[in-house]
Amino acid sequence: MHLSLTLFIRPVLQDIVRSGMRVMRLNFSHATVEEVELRMSNLSACKGRHSVFHSDSEEETFASTGESLVHKNVRAVLLDTRGPELRTGKLAGDHSGHETIHIDVGSTVTLCTTDDIRDSGSTASMLYIDYPKLHKCLVPGMKVLLDDGAITLTVKDVESDKENGTVTCTADNSGEIRSRAGVNLPGAETDLPAMSAKDRVDIKYGMTKDVDYVAASFIQNAEGVREIKEYMEQCAKELAAEGKWEPGHPIPLLISKIESVSGLKHFDEILSESDGIM
Repeated sequence: MHLSLTLFIRPVLQDIVRSGMRVMRLNFSHATVEEVELRMSNLSACKGRHSVFHSDSEEETFASTGESLVHKNVRAVLLDTRGPELRTGKLAGDHSGHETIHIDVGSTVTLCTTDDIRDSGSTASMLYIDYPKLHKCLVPGMKVLLDDGAITLTVKDVESDKENGTVTCTADNSGEIRSRAGVNLPGAETDLPAMSAKDRVDIKYGMTKDVDYVAASFIQNAEGVREIKEYMEQCAKELAAEGKWEPGHPIPLLISKIESVSGLKHFDEILSESDGIM
């Protein structure tokens, strides 16, 4: 399988590089380690046609395709993190992990964050969301997107006590929902961390592969940018101690992804701390 993927991907990637590609994005929301390493290996094997010639270096020669045989063009690698996420719980009776439930347009869906709903499993009328402060960041009229927007809910009522709360919604459309589906809260401000546990693992792994950029998903404020940069500095020290990082080698540049209302509100301060913006 690895060989067949190599034979299929490399000619396509070579054409992309010849057309002037400068950055290859690796989507760590979905990519496996095998896929990442295969893509980076293929990128390294591709020859470029746009090179900078220095007269004091080896004489420039070109292949019939136009690529330089001496100076390969520089291509950067960007590690795009999954970012902190909200998810629904496991569906009731979903033993295979592939079951779904159907939600009808106009139906009432209650969002809960309590352990008993999590343990008993989500249903079409009662969904567990893994964010205890859900009720504190939603008000009637706001939207909740399930599974990348496959289903949109409109918040009708929010009830809460000191620790827990429920959010009652109406489904704007019909659709299927799987276990552990992603949840997006457009317009809401949350206190989610700048990095998930998976992000920390992925960033450190990417640094061992010398990625050039880290695109941090769902950045909400400048503090989050600083936290990620400090984490990469710490990773560099740890990797150097393991012989996997050259002391003094620059850490990846940080590209902050603005994907929320909070990010927009704090745009200027995020920009001042970032190396780039997406």
